[in-house]
Amino acid sequence: MEMGMFSAAGNSKVSAIVTRVQGLELQDDAAWKYAYRELAALSELEGTEEATDTEVREALWEELLKRNVIVEPDAVDYWFYIEELVF
Repeated sequence: MEMGMFSAAGNSKVSAIVTRVQGLELQDDAAWKYAYRELAALSELEGTEEATDTEVREALWEELLKRNVIVEPDAVDYWFYIEELVF
């Protein structure tokens, strides 16, 4: 599945995040926060630094919508991670 990563291996890792979120039966805000934090962790690894780039983040969001993991997008704090960066 194309997730905006620079490699097929990277795309597989982001796809695995989607699978984990589904397996945990998370939805909406909880699903997005879990998935984004997984992207952030992936971005810390060599060779997958682009994991938090806009294209990847948006592809993940769209996949979560498509799989009905996010069913109420207006209830999701999409930008929560920016607030977490403020000290």
